[in-house]
Amino acid sequence: MPLSPKYPKQIITIADHLRKRRLDLKLSQIAVSRLIGVTEDTITYWENGRTVPLISAIPAVITFLGYNPYDVDTSTLGGKVKQFRLMKGLSLKNFAKLLHVDPSTVKTWEENEFTPESANYKRLMDCLELMNYSV
Repeated sequence: MPLSPKYPKQIITIADHLRKRRLDLKLSQIAVSRLIGVTEDTITYWENGRTVPLISAIPAVITFLGYNPYDVDTSTLGGKVKQFRLMKGLSLKNFAKLLHVDPSTVKTWEENEFTPESANYKRLMDCLELMNYSV
């Protein structure tokens, strides 16, 4: 049976990942929207590249796909922090609030511009451990 003309030729964007998985599973957009917990329009917008998933929806997207489509280098502390945020669906602001730091501070850690100083590093490690995520 030939592939649907809507089947992505290359898997580059989150839209490609979502459309490919949906078509592979032979699901409608409404079925996927129910699985992920968003509206059918949201799935349509994601698949057409009009919008991208909000951070809060990323854990459900990863569960639906069965893998993490976001390219994160987890060999660095910054990459591990970013991966953790994605897997938990936490914005910079919400994660920073948990750590009692400014969101821009978390961003510099994720971009490996700075390493947390000892007190912040301990809070970061405690938070990751508390949420069952090892770095």
